Amino acid sequence: MIRELHVKLVAFGTSVNVTLGLPIIRTSVDHGTAFDIAGKGVADHGSMVQAVRADGKQAVFFNVPYANEAMFPSHIARDTHERRDYHNERLRKFCSENSIPLANICSHLRDEHLGDELHPNEAGARIIAERVFGVLASIHTAK
Repeated sequence: MIRELHVKLVAFGTSVNVTLGLPIIRTSVDHGTAFDIAGKGVADHGSMVQAVRADGKQAVFFNVPYANEAMFPSHIARDTHERRDYHNERLRKFCSENSIPLANICSHLRDEHLGDELHPNEAGARIIAERVFGVLASIHTAK
């Protein structure tokens, strides 16, 4: 525990937890579940990216899609819209600064692609799959 605390003090946000003694390599973020900051808009994706990269993999991010705002009261729709735009801009900047592919699903989904307030219907799922496939294909081609 003392060594773990030391690493967190020296390299919090850039260190990675590695679980030893398993038949697989298991890496995870250095901050645990971070329940204390959930929903506050202050999370840093750096530790997650480090954990993925430490496992020899490529991180891929998805932006936050639109909600079917017509199904919400206007004040909730406005707040949802503002939060999504805020998070998507932060995510776009983070991905750009860290050379992480970003699957842009937000600008391709419309109300008719949603089965309810938030979840994609079959057409929406197809759009998401196509966008993700495009990003993964570009990563594979680049290798």
